[in-house]
Amino acid sequence: MSDYLSSIIRRLPSTWHIFALLALLISAWDSAAQAQQEENLLFNGGFEGTYVAPIPGRDNINVAPGWFPYWVQGSPEENAQGYKVQPEYKAAFTTDFPYTRVRSGAQAQQYFHSFATFIGGVMQQVTVPRNARLRFSAWGQAWSCLHFEDCPNATSVNPSPMHMRIGIDPTGGTDWTSPNVVWSPYADPYDAYQLFTVEAVAVGTQVTVFLYAAPEYRNADNDVYWDDASLVVLGPPSPTPRPTRTPGPSPTPRPTRTPGPSPTLPPSAVTYVVQRGDTLRSIATRFNTTVAELQRLNHLDGSTAISVGQVLIVAFATPTPTATARPATATPRPSATPSPTPTQPPTGSPQPERSQLCVLAFYDSNRDGLRQPDEAGQTGLIISLMDSSSTLVATTNEAWHCFDLAPGHYTLSASLPQTLSATTPLTHTIALLPAQTVEVGIGSAVSEQPLSAVRRPPSTNTALAWAAGLGTIVLVALAIFLVRRGRQSTQSKEEKA
Repeated sequence: MSDYLSSIIRRLPSTWHIFALLALLISAWDSAAQAQQEENLLFNGGFEGTYVAPIPGRDNINVAPGWFPYWVQGSPEENAQGYKVQPEYKAAFTTDFPYTRVRSGAQAQQYFHSFATFIGGVMQQVTVPRNARLRFSAWGQAWSCLHFEDCPNATSVNPSPMHMRIGIDPTGGTDWTSPNVVWSPYADPYDAYQLFTVEAVAVGTQVTVFLYAAPEYRNADNDVYWDDASLVVLGPPSPTPRPTRTPGPSPTPRPTRTPGPSPTLPPSAVTYVVQRGDTLRSIATRFNTTVAELQRLNHLDGSTAISVGQVLIVAFATPTPTATARPATATPRPSATPSPTPTQPPTGSPQPERSQLCVLAFYDSNRDGLRQPDEAGQTGLIISLMDSSSTLVATTNEAWHCFDLAPGHYTLSASLPQTLSATTPLTHTIALLPAQTVEVGIGSAVSEQPLSAVRRPPSTNTALAWAAGLGTIVLVALAIFLVRRGRQSTQSKEEKA
């Protein structure tokens, strides 16, 4: 009996080793799963690659692939005095003095202006899991100096408040002034990078992220730097939003999607059917009204969420008062009542004039500039659409997308990842006529890498997942080795005994 107990005691060290290794194994597996879950959804969150000029005719605007600039353009009088000017955009490099402008990698996004103020930054539309909880983070740095001669070391002296922040529009809109945007607090991280974070829940499958700055004083140097941006999924959508759809369904639950209009639609109501790409702001602009008025007319209770196919009241027909005014001058009163004019507004006269601009990004395998039936769509491009005043209308990173637009002149431009080269023009100027559909193809190909390599570059979190997986394999092998060694030592000791 004593020999049996002594053999168990001799085996205890190897047993504890195994338990310790199993604990490490579980920890490594957990960290690998967590790293995989936190994959960066942004395209080029490190601001690397060959910078592109997405706006034709503006050579001083160069942004990292995947990003698009925005700013507030002041009046000529404001610009002449150095207020609300267009900032210059360029890449910052590790070799730029004082060698702290890049947090990681080779480049960072920089924008600036001397002796002037500006309001703006860069943004990116991102496809995300439906209604996911998201965290957007980015590292920002500012350099501001009142006079050139006061800053020989390129550090901030008498700096301007820079009002830097980041934001998420959970509806995927591109208007940074929208009340939908969820913003982080302001900060002024002079001469050193500081982490900005903000969280939001997506409304659908597309969100837009914004990097923002607004220096207050007209200093000699007002420079902004952004690096290492990421957008990660925190988890599935919270179950709380669902009950808000079901409360108060009358006899039929569907009227909750189109609150109020369809069940009791006044005969004098001017209606509009929501199309893909519409927002309350774009509809308000189209019908010369306001977002608040649309919310009031449709009982939206402050919400800006709308869905494709939803019927909205945009106004009430004004011809009815004129119809009653006619009988005062004309004696035949019955002729005013059957007048067809009240029936015209519900048809929504602006709707038939809408046009479509459809863009197809494709992989041009034979590099002939034409899409062949066997050439598939190519993702990874950032396609931007601007109107005749160079105002950004929308962006997309889908291979096939149709923009629903009012007739007019538009400029369509595309920016490519560093691994792709264009086989067709990347900028197109289009004049859309009423009720017209125009299709534009954008071809690209890879010269040195196969098509399978043209995907989103692996994020740091993905690399951590691979490292954790490799570590797991090593730990398993080590555990097996120790178990075998413990058994061999136990057998040899028992044989000697």
